[in-house]
Amino acid sequence: MRRYISLLFAAGVLGVLGALHTTAAYAENGVEIWVANEEEFFGTQILDGDLNFLAGDETGGIAGSTEHTHIGDFTSDFGTYYSANVGEGDAVTTSVDVFDADTRTIIASVETAGRSHAVIVSPDDRWAIVNNLNNNTQLIDTSSNEIVNTIPVVGESPPGTNHRPVCVATSANSKKIYHAAAVTDKVIVITIDPETGQEVAPQKEIDGIENACGLLRSKNNKVLYVLAGRATGTGNAGANQFHVINIKTDERIGDPIPTTGADAHAIAELNNGKEIWIGNRDSGTIEIRNGKSPTYDLIEIIDLADPKHELGPGIHKPDLFGFSPNGKAFYSILREPDNSVIKIDVATRTVVGSRFMGGEPHGLRVRALSD
Repeated sequence: MRRYISLLFAAGVLGVLGALHTTAAYAENGVEIWVANEEEFFGTQILDGDLNFLAGDETGGIAGSTEHTHIGDFTSDFGTYYSANVGEGDAVTTSVDVFDADTRTIIASVETAGRSHAVIVSPDDRWAIVNNLNNNTQLIDTSSNEIVNTIPVVGESPPGTNHRPVCVATSANSKKIYHAAAVTDKVIVITIDPETGQEVAPQKEIDGIENACGLLRSKNNKVLYVLAGRATGTGNAGANQFHVINIKTDERIGDPIPTTGADAHAIAELNNGKEIWIGNRDSGTIEIRNGKSPTYDLIEIIDLADPKHELGPGIHKPDLFGFSPNGKAFYSILREPDNSVIKIDVATRTVVGSRFMGGEPHGLRVRALSD
């Protein structure tokens, strides 16, 4: 009851803020913002580029499996959206919902092998790749929406180790699948035949990445950025860093780079690769780094508590996020207590919109709309 009352209060405050703070001057008519709301039964909410609701509202979204909807992804034409449902506890089965993005309807629900944390679509659109916290990954054939392979995530560790693969990325040729293993502090690499989805080589481990979480393949397809995002504290000397992995060799390039804040969790790259934005949840900051520099020099820190952003006092925790296709706008989830989506004007580094979402918004994808 206390949580429900606090959400109602936040809805009143942030709902007004969203209505007043979003202006037509920053319209992004060519995008939709798809939000995976982790609160049970909320499902998927959709906003336009000015943060107006297109589907759902602050009380819920599109009904589907909605077993704590977590992280999804679009096919390259933005016509189909795959949404992972992470479930609760030690769930042995969960699901991935498949949306027709144009009609915003669920056209299939695929049963998975438990705790489906994230799903991404391979660059060739052949596979929807699901990371399951039950220590496996599954390949969904996008032509049939059926699972064709379940691969245990074993790496090089002793049998029985649960690496708890949280986030997932691929190489540009769809041959390598990278898994951030949060529990065992590493990235595990699985090599597949991109046509059949079958494993074709022993799995590899890239060690020493504490609480590995956010993964991002660079725009030039040469490197993989990996965040080590645990909050600061005793015994976490390797936390709050980002690592750069050579995709060709699966080896680290240089030393890990310390982030400026605590709990680095999400990373995104501008279209031209010039800038990399990293969200530090526990610090309420977004740090901007030079993506063209081999040392990724710090350019600027956006402190979301700065009065110019009009978000109010306290720490505003940026979670998952992304840029609009033209690179002019940046959209981010703010975790509890905000439970909102914000829009930042990239040129001015200023928050220009905020929308209260209700529940526990977490995953965010930007959908580009065709002319």
